[in-house]
Amino acid sequence: MHIEPIRLNSNNKFLQDYKKQSDELMKYFDYLPYDKDVYTQRVQDLKERTFDRDGLANVLKTLNKRWNGSNATFQNIEMLKNEESVVVIGGATSGTIIRPTLHNT
Repeated sequence: MHIEPIRLNSNNKFLQDYKKQSDELMKYFDYLPYDKDVYTQRVQDLKERTFDRDGLANVLKTLNKRWNGSNATFQNIEMLKNEESVVVIGGATSGTIIRPTLHNT
């Protein structure tokens, strides 16, 4: 994977409000990104839910076989089966691809 850093426009209102932690913007976050205990709280909340880890792992294995995934990819997929594992997914992927898969109804 190639990641190319970009400089974000400092005049961007969203970024300014995010940095300032404005109430108007922070009301849209389930977890406050600048809270020092945010990840601990999120992990605790996730422990109170159940997920079809085996089903997810099977789907990911099938897809990654088609895409010629690396051995490291398959090792990471196996780790998803562990009830203690936690995964952080960010960017567009979290809302468009993964959320429907992980959402527990």
